[in-house]
Amino acid sequence: MSNYEEWQSQEFSHLMTDKGDKLCHIKGNELCHITESDVCCVVHYYIVDEKGYLINNGVRQTRLGQISPKLVQATEALRIEWLKKNDDVNDYEQRQEERRERYLEKAEKARKEREAVHSQARDMSSIIPLGQPILVGHHSERRHRRTLDKIDNLYRKAFVECENKAKHYERKAEAVGNGGISGNDPDVIWKLTLELQRLIANQELMKVCNKVIKKYHHTDERKKALMEVGLKEDLADKLLKDDRFGGIGYAHFTLSNNSATIRRISGRIDEIKKLKELSVEIKEEFECFTFQIDKEDNRVKFIFPNDKRPDEKIKQLLKNKAFKWSPTRKSFVRQATANGILAGKYLKLDIIKYLDSIKS
Repeated sequence: MSNYEEWQSQEFSHLMTDKGDKLCHIKGNELCHITESDVCCVVHYYIVDEKGYLINNGVRQTRLGQISPKLVQATEALRIEWLKKNDDVNDYEQRQEERRERYLEKAEKARKEREAVHSQARDMSSIIPLGQPILVGHHSERRHRRTLDKIDNLYRKAFVECENKAKHYERKAEAVGNGGISGNDPDVIWKLTLELQRLIANQELMKVCNKVIKKYHHTDERKKALMEVGLKEDLADKLLKDDRFGGIGYAHFTLSNNSATIRRISGRIDEIKKLKELSVEIKEEFECFTFQIDKEDNRVKFIFPNDKRPDEKIKQLLKNKAFKWSPTRKSFVRQATANGILAGKYLKLDIIKYLDSIKS
């Protein structure tokens, strides 16, 4: 299968006009509309102009309606990123999976510890006969009280400390990969562009739905028109019911909030692209440390010989510039943002200056 055919088989290459007709994106502002019948399959090719009209042989075709130029532009950006994308699981996703597994292992370890402590508490409880009171003044009083305290502490450890620890690591395992799209992910631009296209498509659909509701006055007509532009029946019914503000359709704040999210994600994509252009893979080896800008890991690193930690003065310099020790990377790291790269370069000079001063 060619890239062209594979692209057109992707769900996100299919766009919808304001009249509910599906078009397939080819490249740039080129789209096609496929009409299938029992006899043959007819493909019509269109160019989208700046107002969203479909042009065929220099003539506007209004039968299919209009399509948002912003949505077409976002889909072209998505196609470009899709062509670059590798289907293999990237290193970041592998590290995320390993991290999730480590948390689950810790949770399982805490559960096993809870069972062991609980079993120990039960065994100690079985020594004391059921209902046996503390014999005040008897020689067994101190031992009895100590045993009860130990049993109490063991139960507390089992059902509070160990249980909470297990739940803590289970929550952390569940949260891995669910905190949004990370800048550390090599596929961050692809994932953000995919999200941007989805948001723009939703924005255009919400606008079309509101236009339909204003155009028609009867509920049945509105419902039919909403389903024609792509809404499912249950969603159309929900949209035509009065909301808590007494209106129908998509509220103004829903569109404005979605629009703000579109601007935020678009800005983030531009920022990451600029950072990728500016950041250059660097690995400089000095007598006592190695300075590295690792583009793949998205980290600025200070690596010391034999994975040993530096002296207290260098530790303080690293801390002042927000570099932290990473046990998995065996180095002091900071995310490779514009500020992180600049801080790393200044810190490199400070460490060299300090090392020169202690030599002399």
